[in-house]
Amino acid sequence: MSYVRLDGLPRTPRWTPAQAVTYALGEVGSPDKDYFRMCDHFAGAWVWGYGGSGYTSAIAHWHAVPASFRHPGNGDPPAGALLFWEIGEYGHAALAVAPGQAASTDIRRKGKVDLVPIGEVHRRWGAVYLGWTAPYLTAAWGRNPHEPRAVPRPAVHLASVVDAARKDPAAPQGSAAHRAEVRIVERALAAEGLLAARWVDGSFGSRTVDAYSGWQHRCGLTGSPAQHGSAADGIPGRTTLARLGAKHGFDVA
Repeated sequence: MSYVRLDGLPRTPRWTPAQAVTYALGEVGSPDKDYFRMCDHFAGAWVWGYGGSGYTSAIAHWHAVPASFRHPGNGDPPAGALLFWEIGEYGHAALAVAPGQAASTDIRRKGKVDLVPIGEVHRRWGAVYLGWTAPYLTAAWGRNPHEPRAVPRPAVHLASVVDAARKDPAAPQGSAAHRAEVRIVERALAAEGLLAARWVDGSFGSRTVDAYSGWQHRCGLTGSPAQHGSAADGIPGRTTLARLGAKHGFDVA
């Protein structure tokens, strides 16, 4: 299952898309509150760790999202995407949680959350599907007080990715030793547009070294991968790795 990308957003949500989806699914069985007519509060704030979306309605939220983050009419949203419909004065919003599935308030039970096919919103209510957006939450405020429900952020050990960055470029293909942690870093670099998706493979090879050097340059460092020991040599340091994690939802151990 692929999750919505956060690159380019002016504000990174408090919780990751994986956390938002996990929280939303938890609300199906054991909701925190009555969500009657609070669809945008649910999908555009609560599941992301905020206390409110900052918008007066779902339709207002849709129109506030810049065109670069909107996907009009697209019926194949990634998990964590915000879904919008036009209906009545206020519209409707829900959260994509799996291929073809949405967590929606009020759809089957008043004030509750149910997991339904995306097309059910139109079939039940006649709502016009507008499309999906990345979690554009610049107006969101406060905090969801039930933070323990969210899944833990993944952790990347600095020593592991440094070891990988020094050994993987010269290692035989398929012999990378820290794949899980390296893949987390590579996904973040890909979200930054620094690494092609096909190289998100868990090996901190030369392309990942080059990509990380690009991230170091964005952090204000200088040098190049050819200059071993330079500030921007593609070998992760605690400061730049922590900045990458803060932006893309992982901690540094």
